[in-house]
Amino acid sequence: MLRLAFREPRTPLRSVCVAEISDATPRIFPSLYPYRIKLARMGMLILTFYEGGLPMNKHPFLFCGFTGWCLEILWTGLHSLLRGDAAMKGTTSLLMFPIYGCAALIIPAYRRIKNLPIFLRGCLYTAGFYFGEFTSGSILQAFHMCPWDYSGAPHQYRGIIRLDYLPVWFLTGLFFEKILTKSS
Repeated sequence: MLRLAFREPRTPLRSVCVAEISDATPRIFPSLYPYRIKLARMGMLILTFYEGGLPMNKHPFLFCGFTGWCLEILWTGLHSLLRGDAAMKGTTSLLMFPIYGCAALIIPAYRRIKNLPIFLRGCLYTAGFYFGEFTSGSILQAFHMCPWDYSGAPHQYRGIIRLDYLPVWFLTGLFFEKILTKSS
């Protein structure tokens, strides 16, 4: 059984979404099937949305990790729609959380480059994302654990990075800058 409950608490929380995990989870969320047993042991999955997002002053790594997961699921879901899958199944990997969490490095970087033009800042974030993607992808590939493989795609390098994603990383960097520096 899956139950979603939204409530307005008296804390700074905007809303809380509680999802109870049960044996029906694989039919509702097929991508959760490998993790169903672990989630079922926990009894429920609780997602909390604070006013303005997670308190980024205290937890920027967690905020970036969760935001990255959401963006990747949205991105892969849209790609599945383009391939003709009307269910728009989006996927990600648990290994991606710490990789996306490293986007929190935008905070100290922004403090040093905030006076640069927005285009140049976007280019620097893109270079940082490519560096992070290539480094983490190379390490994960060495252990045969890399969750992505761009080998069959055009404009790829070693199956780890895609140069045609440059505009995506550019906009993602500026998006993270906007949401991370809003509260600092």
